[in-house]
Amino acid sequence: MAFKKHMQEIVNTANIGFITISLGKNLKIIKINNGLVALLGYSKDELNSIFKSLDKLFFNPEDLVKFYGLLKNKLKRCECVLRKKDGSSINVLIKKQGFSFGSRKKLMLCQVHDQTSAQTDKKITEMFNDIFFKYNIQTRTLYSSKNLGEEIKPVNTDCDLFLFFKGKVHPADRQKWVHMYEKLISEKKHVKSKLRLAENPEQYSWYMVELSPVLDEKGKIVSIAGKASDINEIIEETEQFKEKAMRDPLTGFYNKNATAELINEYLAGEGKDKVHSMLFIDIDNFKYINDTLGHLFGDKVLIDISEKIKKMFRSTDLVGRIGGDEFVILIKETGSLKTTYDKVEHIRRIFDKVYHHNNVSYNITGSIGVAIYPQNGTTYEELIKNADDALYIAKSKGKNQFAVYSGKGRNMA
Repeated sequence: MAFKKHMQEIVNTANIGFITISLGKNLKIIKINNGLVALLGYSKDELNSIFKSLDKLFFNPEDLVKFYGLLKNKLKRCECVLRKKDGSSINVLIKKQGFSFGSRKKLMLCQVHDQTSAQTDKKITEMFNDIFFKYNIQTRTLYSSKNLGEEIKPVNTDCDLFLFFKGKVHPADRQKWVHMYEKLISEKKHVKSKLRLAENPEQYSWYMVELSPVLDEKGKIVSIAGKASDINEIIEETEQFKEKAMRDPLTGFYNKNATAELINEYLAGEGKDKVHSMLFIDIDNFKYINDTLGHLFGDKVLIDISEKIKKMFRSTDLVGRIGGDEFVILIKETGSLKTTYDKVEHIRRIFDKVYHHNNVSYNITGSIGVAIYPQNGTTYEELIKNADDALYIAKSKGKNQFAVYSGKGRNMA
């Protein structure tokens, strides 16, 4: 009780608004803290009345639409302009707590941050995103803190923790959960892992799940203490950063390192034992374009060609720009060689175009070298070397054509 009282004092004095909303037939406020009262100036009763007609609280209709999107699990946060009791406006960020352990009530716990104030309580924000739980192995009872500041209470009195989590974990992460739980039981040590957990049947979010064994005097595990921390935003931001780092900024294709890594990963896994085609494409005499017409015009040519290449390939094929005027494409599961040859010839034709700049005309052509997986190589390094040899032959025969690797290196003509 002392812990609960201490936590409630922290929540009530935080520079963040907290509000628990019942999502029944009519929206109803279950709990608010002093921080929200201070931000908006309304009492709890006044806010409950306002929630029956939310247009009185939101300045802009589009903000009200965003808030309803948050209530319907379409958004995890939204920025809004709210109307304070004195008639002035306040810019706020509303964040929801989207995960709950088996509560029958449809409750949503939200943070309301004053965006106009630089003072936010980061510690409270971090605690808000954590769900603490405890599992008694003997009684098969799961206890959890469902709301910030509340003591841990029983939420499931006939529960198998292993199966409970396995049912909530994303199918792709279930083996990670199995390994994590088995390690906890066998080694009796603290374990943790990043897992996607179901907030509802159609929506998963990333959590850092931690488990610690609680032992009796004989060293037997009698209960398991755990914590689930919402890291979804961190994961999404990290993935966006990684994706951006893998891309060539001019064309949007994968860069050289990412191209090699992704092709090797695919060939060693999902693409193993299937037939694929690697194309090594080079724009003929592109250096002359840059030297005579300028690099800005050269970039426009690259962008134009890249857009045409994008339209020719499936989203599952891997396309990369590995040099100034060099492109690599892995066409997955190409089937017959004739299909590959027809595709390559079609690609070659997109380069056959006359560009005009400052009363100067220049005809663009391209040469292509082709290597087939697995007969011409089983890794990116082997395939690119052989495709490069084929490209050399295509260039030596007069450019503006393609050649297929035949196993004789650069002497295969």
